[in-house]
Amino acid sequence: MIRLFHRRWMTLGMLSLFILKSALPVWGAYSSRDAGTTTANFLKLGTGARCEAMGEACSALVNEAEALYWNPADLTLIPKTQTSVTFMHAPYLDPTYFDFIGVAHHTENGGAFGAGLQYFSGGAIPQTDTSGTTVGRFNPYDMALSLGYAATFYGYAFGATGKYIESKLQTSAHTMAVDFGMLSPAYFHDRFRLALAESNIGGRMTFDQEAYRLPQNLKIGSAWSLSPTWKMTFDLNFPIDNDPYEAVGSEYQWIIHNGWVLVGRVGYNTRSSRNIDGLSGPTAGFGTHVRNYAFDYAMVPMGTLGLTHRLSISIRFSGEPAQTIRTPSAVHAQRDQSKTNSSFSPNFFNIP
Repeated sequence: MIRLFHRRWMTLGMLSLFILKSALPVWGAYSSRDAGTTTANFLKLGTGARCEAMGEACSALVNEAEALYWNPADLTLIPKTQTSVTFMHAPYLDPTYFDFIGVAHHTENGGAFGAGLQYFSGGAIPQTDTSGTTVGRFNPYDMALSLGYAATFYGYAFGATGKYIESKLQTSAHTMAVDFGMLSPAYFHDRFRLALAESNIGGRMTFDQEAYRLPQNLKIGSAWSLSPTWKMTFDLNFPIDNDPYEAVGSEYQWIIHNGWVLVGRVGYNTRSSRNIDGLSGPTAGFGTHVRNYAFDYAMVPMGTLGLTHRLSISIRFSGEPAQTIRTPSAVHAQRDQSKTNSSFSPNFFNIP
């Protein structure tokens, strides 16, 4: 027993040091004095309305395909043998918008993999000559293609994502980057998890012969299950181009009927509250889950720019018959009989 405990902590320590070593530039550089020194900042836009409603405090929580963005190690939270698909649409200032589509699968042997596309459209912008005459239009955009894999070792989940990133103004630039993540086992009777994740490590993008770094960010997060239907989350972020900031979120589920759940969410993110005039920082949203389908909405104030909205749909596929959500007592009673829980079970902290 002592030898197994020692081996687990040695594995955790070695992989954690690897992630932290890659984060050394962040520890020495994060400051608001570095604002505006990065490019491809669409990578800061969160995926999935659920996490946006919770203030983006999701590094230890996500059990859907958008885990590829928040923490690749969270891919292991998807129940085994199940496939998760998520679509999100987020309209911004007209005519800009941000879309995400992701798919992830947790295999029977414990490995999980995913793929995703992030796409930000700047809309059609008039192009003029030196005299101010309109000579056409161009459509700037940003996109990132991601492939990720995660697996569990001695109860700890580790994941990595590779990204191809492209930005186009009148000319285009592209580069590669990686994300790393770690997720702890569930402690205190499956009530508490810790997470460590770092995103956008890697290349630079060159515009007009000048290279810009990506918005690298280190996150330390946690998720706490206060009850089978009430969750709290907290993330501490260390971005390479700004001051550290905190994010906190809460989610509560009401079981309306067999197979139907209503979810309310609130959150607060100090990044936006510091940098934007007017109301910003607090977030809110709701969701409804019916068997293997979920619809989620988030409202994110952007100060004087007004409200922005996120809409997402998540679907679970499995070779097993669809399972319904039941009362918390019934969910706990089933735990010892089956390791595969309902797709949107309140008991979502367990790694199957």
